Amino acid sequence: MASVKETSPPKKASSVKSRRWKRFTHEQIRAKVEQRRDLKCYHTLLMESAVEKDERGIVFDSHHPSWRKLISLVVTQGSENDRRFREELKKRTPDLYTIRQHCRRYGVPPDARGRVWTLLLEEAAVQARVGKPRGDFTKLLPPDDQGLRVIKADVSRTFPYNEMFQRPEVQRELETLLSAYCREYGVQYKQGMNFIFAIFFQLGLPNSRARYHSACLFMETMTGGTFKDSDFGGLQAVFRVFRLLLLYHDPNLCNYLDQYDMVPELYASSWFITLHANRLPVDTLVRLWDALLLDRREDRLLHLFVSLGLLIKRRKGLLNEGVVTLPERLSRLAISSIQEVEELVTEARRKYRPDTPASVRRQLLAIALRPTSVSSPEYQLLESMHCVMVSAEEVVASCYAEKKRRPTSPHTGDGGGAAGAGSPRGAPGTPMARGTAGGDGGGENFGPVKYFVLDCRPEEEYRSGHLACAYHLDPELLFKPEKLNQAARDLASMRGCHFCLCSDRAPPSRNDSPCTMLVLYLLQKGFKFISRLDGGYAACHEAIARQHKSASPSSLRGEGKHGPSPRQGLPGSSRGRGFEMLVDHDPERCVECLRLDAVRAGRRSGRGPGAGVSGTGVGGGGRRLFGMLQARVSDMLFGLAAPASEESSSLEAARGGDTAGG
Repeated sequence: MASVKETSPPKKASSVKSRRWKRFTHEQIRAKVEQRRDLKCYHTLLMESAVEKDERGIVFDSHHPSWRKLISLVVTQGSENDRRFREELKKRTPDLYTIRQHCRRYGVPPDARGRVWTLLLEEAAVQARVGKPRGDFTKLLPPDDQGLRVIKADVSRTFPYNEMFQRPEVQRELETLLSAYCREYGVQYKQGMNFIFAIFFQLGLPNSRARYHSACLFMETMTGGTFKDSDFGGLQAVFRVFRLLLLYHDPNLCNYLDQYDMVPELYASSWFITLHANRLPVDTLVRLWDALLLDRREDRLLHLFVSLGLLIKRRKGLLNEGVVTLPERLSRLAISSIQEVEELVTEARRKYRPDTPASVRRQLLAIALRPTSVSSPEYQLLESMHCVMVSAEEVVASCYAEKKRRPTSPHTGDGGGAAGAGSPRGAPGTPMARGTAGGDGGGENFGPVKYFVLDCRPEEEYRSGHLACAYHLDPELLFKPEKLNQAARDLASMRGCHFCLCSDRAPPSRNDSPCTMLVLYLLQKGFKFISRLDGGYAACHEAIARQHKSASPSSLRGEGKHGPSPRQGLPGSSRGRGFEMLVDHDPERCVECLRLDAVRAGRRSGRGPGAGVSGTGVGGGGRRLFGMLQARVSDMLFGLAAPASEESSSLEAARGGDTAGG
């Protein structure tokens, strides 16, 4: 930022209300400069009128010639931009990119909001392959329908302090629109629909048919499966998604709410059923919905991140509440003003959404935007997840984005390579992963998240091949609480890292797997950004194999400058092909390579895909360790039985060890 001029305002002028001296925070200034980036001289003129700068912000002199020139330029440019925007809106097929960019930069004009929303909703309907509503008001719910009686009762309670909705003609029209929607789309009326439809009466749309058209498209494209099933399976899925996001970004707050059984159903129902419509004044709500509609379809989780930001913003007050007052405090959580809407939307776009893995966003988006039954396998898997699951492709892309050369072994000095033997930061060749909030991921780009992979496989499997950015967190440490706590303290010093735990092929929903126990241990310690590799090391092994199918022949044979590498397999052999990206990969000992060889051998002999897998002796240490941990998992996590041996006592000590918050 340019240097501030020496001229200073009169004493205490910057601390009192004055029509001349204008104080803005650094964040407000950055936002304004970004908004006016078309004016190349905006920043220069702005700083020429600055007279005082401190950590809170900058004070400007509104009587300065540069400030007056700046105001004149802004007004002139604003008038020209507004003229072009309105000319675009009058076209039969407006350019939605131009409209979207103008509204993102300058906001949606209130008198054009109805037209802008309709255009954006029609675009979303085309992307979602949703047909246009027929709007036949002659086909309504029958008079004896139970849903119609609920509609009549809810219409009279819609925005009771708004004079418009107390008029009989408005109530009759709202009742007609709701009845027509339920009849046309074959859904049962649910409380909350009335608030969503009522908002479209506030947009200046010309008639009932226009209001019905826009409201139906909003229901079909923005509410997902919330109103589509009788058991609210879609809403339950959104609650599970929201808790996973809270656990990822603020595990301490999530653990505190879980401690008192404060599940999202108790405080966030109105956030996700009506998208805050029944909790906010209309002028505040439309600003929030402006942001939701201006986002692309692949970023339609914005309302979840806004709600997440609202909850985390109130965390200090919530953590000070007791079990008696906490439910009431949670039930009264709501966005307080238009300014807070802008702050939460900005934070969601610049912090929470970019800091959430792209593959996780895609998985959660697919769940949140479609009808889901609570008995479906997808919902059961979602309910059993202990943390978010990151795809192998994203982890591999993150590990090797800045590392094109063949990596070196990240084993520690004692040769063990196990956490607790040395600090993770002492692992040569292991890049320090960091999380950034610089931009949006999306599409096939995985975004700015960088991972520090914690490989939780047994040591013999880890030494037969692992990712370059992986550090070995030996599951044997579960029997050594002191070393496990020391490893947690070392990891806690790496603030801002996204930790991804990599295991074998054990299902992520199993409570008795070593990786699951380590996940729960780190979350209990308050570590942020804890995820698990979907499919484990095997998925990474397969992803790297797919990525290198088109590699050069010498690369496929594992040849380097000095000919074939003994660890990459013999020339022409299928074993080890394309796995040069892995560290210390030995196809003679790699579990996945041996498994693939056994599968191929079984297919050639006609004995089936699993023939030849047993009896190889590979991973025996891992199976023995898994059996020992399975016998003690209940003692460690839940304290269901008293320790029966020295090892189980150590596991109990691990539960009550030192705190090493993330």
